[in-house]
Amino acid sequence: MILPLLLACAGSIAPYDEAAEPARRAQLETDLKAKLGEAYDQPVPGLTEADLELGAEVWYKNCDACHGPYGQGDGPRADRMQPRPTNLHAGRTLSPAGEYQVIVDGSPGTGMPAFGNLPERHRLAVYRFLVEQRTKTPPVRKR
Repeated sequence: MILPLLLACAGSIAPYDEAAEPARRAQLETDLKAKLGEAYDQPVPGLTEADLELGAEVWYKNCDACHGPYGQGDGPRADRMQPRPTNLHAGRTLSPAGEYQVIVDGSPGTGMPAFGNLPERHRLAVYRFLVEQRTKTPPVRKR
């Protein structure tokens, strides 16, 4: 099951246009706001109860290859991806509910696959792990 998910994050399917990236991100936010409605600006339900250990396990199986161990967008596949995976420590542009929905649906025009096939407790756990990672200062990594 992991192999298809890793293959899905190999990069975008359409040719990458760096100049179009801000518009793609703005469209993603617009689409998420339309899909989630008022829930877009609400906290993610069940997040505080989510299993942090399970989240780490899910992260290292499904997210690390692209986003890296600390979520800095520097996983082993990142250099081959256009656009590069998001540095999840950089300024957020989506609400927490929007970010969680990207885990569920993926992000069109990128290598971010949909993880809606994972059980909800796994998705909540990995999002909680991400939130916890953001509270830590990631190590400086030499390239």
